[in-house]
Amino acid sequence: MNRDKNYSDYTLYDFLMDAHFKKWATQEGDDRDDAYWLGVMDDYPAKRQLILSARKTARSLKNSTSGKHTSSVKTANTAPALNKAAIWQQIQEHTQELSAPAMVVRKSRLTVFYRYAAVVAVIGIAVMVWFSNSVPYITVTTGNAETKTLVLPDHSVVQLAANSTLRYPAKIQDHEAREIFLSGTARFQVVHLNRDPLKVREGERFIVHLAHKVNVEVLGTTFSVDDRRGKAQVNLESGSVKIYTQQQQLLLKPGETAETQADQVKRISVQQHRALKRSWQQPELLMDRITVSAVIAALEDNYGLNIRVEDPQVLEKQLDGSLPLNDEHRALRILSSITGTHIDRKLDSITLSKP
Repeated sequence: MNRDKNYSDYTLYDFLMDAHFKKWATQEGDDRDDAYWLGVMDDYPAKRQLILSARKTARSLKNSTSGKHTSSVKTANTAPALNKAAIWQQIQEHTQELSAPAMVVRKSRLTVFYRYAAVVAVIGIAVMVWFSNSVPYITVTTGNAETKTLVLPDHSVVQLAANSTLRYPAKIQDHEAREIFLSGTARFQVVHLNRDPLKVREGERFIVHLAHKVNVEVLGTTFSVDDRRGKAQVNLESGSVKIYTQQQQLLLKPGETAETQADQVKRISVQQHRALKRSWQQPELLMDRITVSAVIAALEDNYGLNIRVEDPQVLEKQLDGSLPLNDEHRALRILSSITGTHIDRKLDSITLSKP
């Protein structure tokens, strides 16, 4: 589904009036609609919060619909007593009126003014309804060599690695998916809410949104994600995981790893999987025939360093053992020792040179 619209100037009103958006927001669309709007949020990051807010507004209004209503809007002060389904209906009706072909019979400017005023009043009340039901998000960020363990509102546990950011809803809504946004590295232990595997309700879904239009969806699962340097890696410990982009999706089994890059997802076999492993119980990286290049990238991400190697051949050496994630100087000394190099340092810039 091609995105031929420009959403840069869209407001809450514009999204609520967009038929394609309403179809997706009220859960009447399909997987293609999900992919489309997730793509829009990636293409227009400044509009992400507005899109999520508009979706909550649309669902809040739609969920109360039960037949035809004839309520009328009088003043903004009557908002608490209004039926939200009636507001939704009025939005629909006013949209149809404003988009209908112009009639031959002239109408006074005053009539047109009142029509638009009514639409503004309806949208104003819809915004009030949304603000009364909206759920704020909490953002947690870690610094160099810093880790945090978080307990989400649904009691799921997240272990956040250094130089990472997690954004999650402050309150869990029964009718809303648990949507989490991650930049960096984390391990998730997701609480299982689903009781009927054949029927998964919206509020039972747990979705982790990553950069580059990658999404990880689970029910009750333990897995880790490393989303850095233009690619993401997902390691599944238990349960099941669905990883999807706009182009494809992949289901993982326990013990399997998937890597995403350039909007493509691929399964990595045990033999191929030679990436660094993090010990979540102890603050250390575990190396098993890992190249110096990969080790340096991990240390840069953890400690916020810029590490350069004078001899390019050193980068291809393979290392075994472990490196601490909570002691920068010790980690660098170990790396220098096993690579046979000398450390030259200027602030956060490190050069590993020949002795």
